[in-house]
Amino acid sequence: MAETARFASAIHTDTTRTHPKAKEATMGISFKYKGRSFSSARSMMQVVQRDVADGIERNIRNAAISAGAKAKKTTQGLEISGSAAQLDRFRRRLEK
Repeated sequence: MAETARFASAIHTDTTRTHPKAKEATMGISFKYKGRSFSSARSMMQVVQRDVADGIERNIRNAAISAGAKAKKTTQGLEISGSAAQLDRFRRRLEK
């Protein structure tokens, strides 16, 4: 039966068109994240981790600024300073 199928497809090759690249067999995997293509999971992971860390830092800074406290980046992370009421508002904003 497999021979019959090959013979039938050989007859109809002039009417069937295939894209030239469809015949190429590539085994690579590519990922897309925010419009950028990655062929390595490690490089994509680094970009995603950086984006998540930046997003968290931005949320902390915005919560501090809107609470009236000051946010300062140090070697150990972010330092939030302000009065007790400001720090309480900051804590409540982060809980949301």
